[in-house]
This record gives sequence, C-alpha cells and structure tokens, in this order.
Amino acid sequence: MYFEKKEKWNPADHYLLFVFKGSIVVQFATHSIQFKEGECYTVEKDSQLVDIRQESGAEYALYAFQFVGEEDVLNWPIIRYTPDKLKSALVRIEDIRALNQPLLFQKEVFDFIYLIHKHKDRRSRQCIHQMEYIREYIDQSFAEALTLQQMADHFYMSPNHLNELFKERYGMTAMAYVTERRITMAKFLLARNVYRVRDIAHKVGYDDEFYFSRKFKHETGMTPTQFARKAKHDPQYDVLPM
Repeated sequence: MYFEKKEKWNPADHYLLFVFKGSIVVQFATHSIQFKEGECYTVEKDSQLVDIRQESGAEYALYAFQFVGEEDVLNWPIIRYTPDKLKSALVRIEDIRALNQPLLFQKEVFDFIYLIHKHKDRRSRQCIHQMEYIREYIDQSFAEALTLQQMADHFYMSPNHLNELFKERYGMTAMAYVTERRITMAKFLLARNVYRVRDIAHKVGYDDEFYFSRKFKHETGMTPTQFARKAKHDPQYDVLPM
C-alpha cells in the first residue's frame, strides 16, 4: 500500500488532489481544469499533467497512491467536502505514519478514502472535462457570432443540458460567460484609446454597435465612451483580457 504526500508531480503515480483554500488551475496537455476550495480530484498516472497554477493564498496538496481497490478511486469525479475536515484527516494520517504502525496506517487511509467516497459528485469525470473544453472553446471563439444552439450542436448536447451543466460548474450560464469574456476584452480595447467603438464591437463579437453599447452599459454602468474617458485618466479601469 502506498499513500504519500508529494511536492512534485510524477507521471508514474496516481494522485489525489485536495484544494484546501482558494482555487488552482491544473493544466493538462490538451485542456485545463479549475478546482476550488473543498474539492478533491483523482489524477491518473500518464495523464499528461503539465502544470499546476494557484491563485495567491491558495492551498492544495497532492497525494500519490497505490493500493487494492484503487480502480474505484480512479473513477471518482470531483468530490466536494469541508476543507478543514480534509486537512485534519490528512494530518492525522501523517501523524500515524510517523508512529511506524503499518496496519493502523492502512486502516486510517481506507477510512479516509471511504469518508470522501460518500461525498462523490453525481457528475462524471467525462462531463467535468467536457465543461472545460466548452469553456476553452468560448475563450477562443467569443469574438465570433456564438449562440447557445451553435455551442450545443458543436458538442452534441441539448442547449438546456449544456447550460445546466455549465452553470453547475462555473456559477453562470454559457452565454453569460460569453458576455463576460466579450465585455472584459472590450474594456481592454477601450482603455487603449486606439479603436472606435464600432470597431471594438466587431472585434468582441457584436455586429450591432448600438446593441453593444447598450449591453456594455448594462454590464458596467457606463457607456463605452464614458469608460474609455475614465480609463484614460484612471489606471484602475485598464483591465487585462482574461
């Protein structure tokens, strides 16, 4: 049996990833997944994990594992659990490891695994990864004339199902995320004071300049022109594109 905290990722091991505070982004070869406080996820060996990025103040841990029954663990989706309970249980496991009592250590590990097993999320791992693909698709295509139906067709899902799963994962609908990406990029371009409002509207996915202006004011409380004027004199309005 093997269950040990690691500082670095080794593609030869399976891992349990725990997020105790804040959020982190795990970058795989083809996509990334954001994990939030209280989430636990299994990363299989040879998963082509490239990097783990954490926001300021975030806390997470990687535990390499190998034991009888690991196949069940590898099929876990995201687990949500109380961060403090996760951390205290892992501290107890580390304390027992230090006592050099193998049988007690194994019992504690399996009790811990069973505890978080009961809190499995109903969504599949495949679904979670699919939501990340959809988010990245939006990140790359928000400047195009995206519609919910178009995205649903692209990913072979019904619009309602796509929206439900996307909102469950990110706290907003897919089209709300499209709008957020467009407005953020519009702010960035407006702060440059190089492009006309009409040109910016087209660059962020709106064919109608006047609809863009109404949408921008609804989201920010200012017209694009007002925002550009403020950004010219106040650095706090100069945002970076996501």
